[in-house]
Amino acid sequence: MADGDAPAATVVEATWMYAEAVDELSALPDLGTVASKLGCLARVCAALVSATRERCSELSADDLVPLVVLALVGARAPDLAFEGFVLDELLTGVVSFGRESYCACTAAVALAFLRELKLDH
Repeated sequence: MADGDAPAATVVEATWMYAEAVDELSALPDLGTVASKLGCLARVCAALVSATRERCSELSADDLVPLVVLALVGARAPDLAFEGFVLDELLTGVVSFGRESYCACTAAVALAFLRELKLDH
């Protein structure tokens, strides 16, 4: 670690910066409709963008996916993988573009990343 660099553990410990996204994501399993779940994911992405607004001028998908991963881990909600499955199955052909679709796709990529980590250990 070079002088002035933050230790890697600080990134995970700094999830308090994304508390709004974590809280929002924690509510996902309690939402009863696909539309409400999509709205939740859109609010999660908006909260992450807002939390990083002063740190970068734009947030790309490559930047957003790791933040969604952190929010998923922080949410500790039961069966988030099932929620991803439900959204994936129910969204096929329904929403193929727009903000909600982008947010659902981002969440699906983040969940796939977490599944891969789990398989390796």
